[in-house]
Amino acid sequence: MNIINFFTNHRVAPTLAMVVMVLAGILAIKSLNIGLNPTMPPNHVSVSIVWRGASAEDVEKLVTNPVEQALRTVQDVKTIRSTTKDASTNVDVQMQTGADIQRAMDDIKQRVAQIQSFPVDIEPPVIAIRERRDMVASVLIKGNGDVSELVPLARNMETDLMNRGADAIEFSGLPKQEIAIQIPSRTLFETGLSFQDIGRDLSQLSQDAPGGTVGTGQLSRQIRSLDQRRDALSFNELPVVTQGSDRLVRLGDIATIEKRPVVDQPFATQGGEPVIQMRVMKNGTSDTLKAAEMLNQWVADVTPTLPEGVSVSLFV
Repeated sequence: MNIINFFTNHRVAPTLAMVVMVLAGILAIKSLNIGLNPTMPPNHVSVSIVWRGASAEDVEKLVTNPVEQALRTVQDVKTIRSTTKDASTNVDVQMQTGADIQRAMDDIKQRVAQIQSFPVDIEPPVIAIRERRDMVASVLIKGNGDVSELVPLARNMETDLMNRGADAIEFSGLPKQEIAIQIPSRTLFETGLSFQDIGRDLSQLSQDAPGGTVGTGQLSRQIRSLDQRRDALSFNELPVVTQGSDRLVRLGDIATIEKRPVVDQPFATQGGEPVIQMRVMKNGTSDTLKAAEMLNQWVADVTPTLPEGVSVSLFV
């Protein structure tokens, strides 16, 4: 009754209250997150470990299984899923709704650090909270040539979209690349080498290896040697040990080295023509409408510049 009497006796007060409520609503709308799905706090922690040169079977037995066993008793764990392939593994830990994700990540770091059975030459585990992402739309890049011809174009499009504000880009149908090193049998006979000898030398000379830790506490830093070769030109300069000769021989002197798509890998097509799909993603705090406007404007800008026979289209 006191509130009713106040507004009855002060005729300006109801108007001022209404103005304040309208202004508060306008401010709330401007700060409201716009998305297809409600904003949810992250509840996934990923554990990624690289073991270069190891087969998928060895990685699963010596790395993935020990990690899964160590994490089963972490408090509030809902599910544990792992993806193991040659040279690496990724273990995804989903926590219960409402769980303290920071505490869970600290607990997972501690459990992984206590595993004593890891191979000595694995890289340090990378443990991080996996942020939630929503898809804005998919971009289909279609051409009338070989799928490898679309790869540099797709990479340029990825860079352009990231510069315009896209949070992340995921690809489907992008052909995997490999470094092919081809040595004639006659050359192997003349140098006294075998494929096993060259493979062993390359695995030792081309790798990123951990070198320990310096400092303590917050000032500690990990040391790594960055010798992993990632293009054909860098492999050309690798020295090769030959039997009965003191002359320095480089790999490029005896081998043909090229970066090429993996042979006989599957690829996507539409109407018999190769395609590459780009999924444009946004973080949970980004505005979906602004991201969609940016993507539509990008399509309008890039379409006139495409090579003949190449097209881009949007779909959700």
